[in-house]
Amino acid sequence: MKIKTAIWSAREEMRILKICRYEIVNGVTEVEGVTKACKDQEEDKATEEKGVPEFWLNALKTNEVLSDIVLERDEEALKYLKDIKWCRMDEPKCFKLEFFFNTNPYFKSSILTKIYHMIDEDEPILERAVGTVIEWLPGKCLTQKLMKKKPKKGSKNAKPITKTESCESFINFFSPPEVPDDENDLDEETYLGDSDLGRESNGF
Repeated sequence: MKIKTAIWSAREEMRILKICRYEIVNGVTEVEGVTKACKDQEEDKATEEKGVPEFWLNALKTNEVLSDIVLERDEEALKYLKDIKWCRMDEPKCFKLEFFFNTNPYFKSSILTKIYHMIDEDEPILERAVGTVIEWLPGKCLTQKLMKKKPKKGSKNAKPITKTESCESFINFFSPPEVPDDENDLDEETYLGDSDLGRESNGF
């Protein structure tokens, strides 16, 4: 009973701390010496920003695991990230990650989610993961890029051929690898990597 009480108490304390963090980061509450230091660094800007500018972008970039998937092309979009939440779901052996964004010029959704279904709640074995289908605003998709290819010699059409190709981006985190019907076709390294990213995000 004492152990359960201690666990509940620790979780409640963490919940309160995360609420305080959200309020400080987003300028709801100011802490002298913290927000002031951030504002001093930004004083050359035309308008004063509240809270801690680019807090989550910097948190992701300095995380030992997640920093590997944060690319330069992602940084402007991640500046709009205002909170990350982890929670258990009613369905057994599941947990959910929620990334909350301010209104931004990249995608319509204000919340991007990823749900992890685990084989065993006590062991970190991933069964599958499901992420948000992102509605990109025109010309702002970060997971694809336009490639121009020269036409083949002798081709009647002399104009370059424009082709869309997938590219690396932190936002691919919300498009987890699918589990093949045949386990022999499973890319174990990719699958375990996605599981590691989910557990690391839990730390926020």
